[in-house]
Formats: sequence, C-alpha cells, structure tokens
Amino acid sequence: MNEIIQIKCPFCGAVLSVKNIPEIDKKNVTCPICKQTNRFVNYKHITPDTDGTKKSSSNKVHPSPRGYDNVSNEATQYGPMNFTIGKLHLLGSDLSYQLKPGKNEVGRKSKNSTVDFQIETGESRRMSRNHLVIDVVKENYKEYVHYVSLSKENVNPTTVNGNPMCYGVDKVILNNGAIIKLPDAELRFEIPDEEATELN
Repeated sequence: MNEIIQIKCPFCGAVLSVKNIPEIDKKNVTCPICKQTNRFVNYKHITPDTDGTKKSSSNKVHPSPRGYDNVSNEATQYGPMNFTIGKLHLLGSDLSYQLKPGKNEVGRKSKNSTVDFQIETGESRRMSRNHLVIDVVKENYKEYVHYVSLSKENVNPTTVNGNPMCYGVDKVILNNGAIIKLPDAELRFEIPDEEATELN
C-alpha cells in the first residue's frame, strides 16, 4: 500500500495529499487549487515535527531563500472567500491603488515606467520599475483570488508577511491585511468591507 505524503504547492501554497508511488520524482503534479502544473521535485514536503506540528522542507535542487521553508501555511492558503477585488495601500501615505481583474503590475515611478501602480522612491533605485505582479483571478465563478509574484529574477529582496519571495517559485495568495515589503516601500493588501456604510 502506497504511503500518503503531503506536499506544498510552490505557486499558491496549498497543501496537497498524494500517494508516494514509485518514481514519483519523475512525475508532474497539477495543483487542484491554482491549476498550475509543476515537477514533483519542485513541491515542498510537509513533514510532522517532533511536537506534532507540521513543517515543510524543499525538494528543489537549488536552495530556497532562508526562512522560506518555514512559512506558515496560513499566509498562502485561501482565506475567507473574497467576493470583491482588493486594493493596495501604500503605508505611511494616503495613496492606494484599486486592483483590477487580470494582471496588475507594481514598481518604481519613472519616466519610462508603464506599470499600473507607480511608487515614488526619490533618488533610490532599489525597487525595479517593474517589480511585482498581482494577478486577480475569478475562481468558482464568484470568488476573487489575488496572487502575487515577482516580475523578474534580479530584484532586491521582497517579502509577503515577512516571508522572502523567490522568482519563478513563489506565487502567493494574498489575504486581507497582508503586508508586502518592497525596497523603500510597504504595501498593505485590503479587501473592502461590502457591509460597511459609505460616508460622504
């Protein structure tokens, strides 16, 4: 009888249970949550710790950023279902950007920038002109899921809720209140309260 093992999707962070079949390392796995397909070796193994909790370990040949393998599952799992599209609030300012369905690009403000949400960084160029992407996808015909990923490989350190992101590996689901730390700026992801009364 095949052993059941748990793995963590490198795109959305969903924890999946799969049978440990012979030559599983050569197989592709399609995540039932985000529908992304990847080699089994790129999924992170979830193993029980001695205290009964679960922790993840990476199968990848290249090392993960330090601390990434111990990310709380809560940071990348579906939270409460979002029936509205979220927005980004630039902390320390009154600036915000209403996300739209599809691809939303975020980066440093410059004359040549074409990204949707341009952030003024003064003389600093640590943030790329095209730094990250937030994809807003409608799932199950009614709920919106917001995925954040890096736009390119060579960007300065960027974290979501304190967890480092890695280009080409991480596609994190944003839940209400998530903090995205960019070089020279911090963004808070917010889901509007549909029940709140709008004040004029």
